[in-house]
Amino acid sequence: MPDLISEFRGVCLAAKAATCVGLTLALAALPSWPATAGDGSAGAQAGVAQFSGILDRYAVRPDWKVAGVDYYVGTPGGTALKDPASISMAGVSVDRSGHTVTVSRSGITLSGYDFGLNGGWKVDVVNDANDVTITNSQFKVGANNLMPVEAHYGGTINVLNCTFDGGASEGSSVKAMVFAGAGGATIEYNRFANFPDDGIDITHDGDYVIRYNVFDAMGAGNFHTDAIQTYFSAISSLSIQYNTMYEPPSMSNGGINSFVRIGDQRGNVVHHPVAAYNTIIMASTSANAANVFQWDSGGTGTLVNPEIHDNFIDPRGVLYAVISPTLHHLDGVVNPTSYGNYNLRTAKLILSGPYNSLSSVPMRPPMPPAIIGAEVGSGATVSGRSVPHLRVDIYDGRNLMGSLRASASGEWSLPAPWALKESVISARVTDAYANSSSPSPSFIPIK
Repeated sequence: MPDLISEFRGVCLAAKAATCVGLTLALAALPSWPATAGDGSAGAQAGVAQFSGILDRYAVRPDWKVAGVDYYVGTPGGTALKDPASISMAGVSVDRSGHTVTVSRSGITLSGYDFGLNGGWKVDVVNDANDVTITNSQFKVGANNLMPVEAHYGGTINVLNCTFDGGASEGSSVKAMVFAGAGGATIEYNRFANFPDDGIDITHDGDYVIRYNVFDAMGAGNFHTDAIQTYFSAISSLSIQYNTMYEPPSMSNGGINSFVRIGDQRGNVVHHPVAAYNTIIMASTSANAANVFQWDSGGTGTLVNPEIHDNFIDPRGVLYAVISPTLHHLDGVVNPTSYGNYNLRTAKLILSGPYNSLSSVPMRPPMPPAIIGAEVGSGATVSGRSVPHLRVDIYDGRNLMGSLRASASGEWSLPAPWALKESVISARVTDAYANSSSPSPSFIPIK
């Protein structure tokens, strides 16, 4: 989507230190910028940021406050944690010998528990229970080898301000830290560390919001590890924003697949997945990851309007590609866009290419299009020019109006799906490898 902050940043980064709109910006000053609206810092709980110095030596850093770097995530500092064996409430049963808390009623909140006691506990959400919240707690997978939060037979869950230690360094083999249920999930302000396989697994349709989390020291169990993975189902919406992944140079294992994997959807549709404003450090060449984003249609599945933008990445430990070339497969991927993704080490844009490698990529994204006409009323149209044959996406504000392909001469015209009254129109073009241009100058239709 058109994003003026993203484009402003791009101009400044290209110059390393530039005067933009009368304001002199130096990269060294970026950490002192105020919080970007939505970066999560305003809602963070008490605690000392876990990785406060990891961005200091990079050529560039995000111009927002970063989870785990500029503010703390996880169990709030000073929380007095309770023994899960003491839980007694309607809709919740406790198996003390099996170390399992089962939630079977909607609207339940579990707050302030130490689920790492006595070899580790599991919270099992069943009976399609919705709006179940696990918050202000900590989990550690121990000798019991139990998945911390499983909602496979449950409904919507909220996992907030928790710390998860997956126990990988002690031999844990659990599938995921959080296995989401049907209908969706909100997963925010958590730290997922030392986990052997996946951080978050999504296998049901719903609306999923995953923000302000830290994933670190993952993949120590030598599994096919993803911080976030979806499979087997349709997804109505998926928003992955303002998260941090940190794989330090000292990490040594061979089990990392990606930061986010979307695939194996078995004929289902994933609608508008967005990965934006994430900080991803894959710095270890002894703990190589296949890709950062491995997004594809999963055989007969379909991805509709997937977006990967404004992420800051250290790809030193990436074997193949930051954005897997499966994103631009014509079979099952509809209108992919990627833009504004920067290499932390070089301050240069990261682009996607035709081969599964880090080197065979275009030198630059396509030039932005120009809108030359837009009229309101019945039969409204938006027309313009761009690089020939490229896909053009037209936006009304932040809403995608439609897409089409430019002609051999670069001309295009889209019948507007609504009357364009009080609209501000802009457009992007995207090449065959899912690299998207800057937005066109905004255009106000003729009244």
